[in-house]
Amino acid sequence: MGFIATDDRRLEQFLFVHDIRFHHQTKDECGRTSWHYFDSPETRRVIQEYRMICQRRIARKEETHE
Repeated sequence: MGFIATDDRRLEQFLFVHDIRFHHQTKDECGRTSWHYFDSPETRRVIQEYRMICQRRIARKEETHE
């Protein structure tokens, strides 16, 4: 089974509230944290939901600045 990694803290929190816990975390040479999740259909579904929410926020922001 593979892993999905992210260094996006907001995504990490979104996955947490959806009861998806990371398998392990790492830090790079600059001290930034990456969280690693099992690659599963549920994890992918929740990440897709997060991306759609981010896209809606960007679109709303663009609408208000026109």
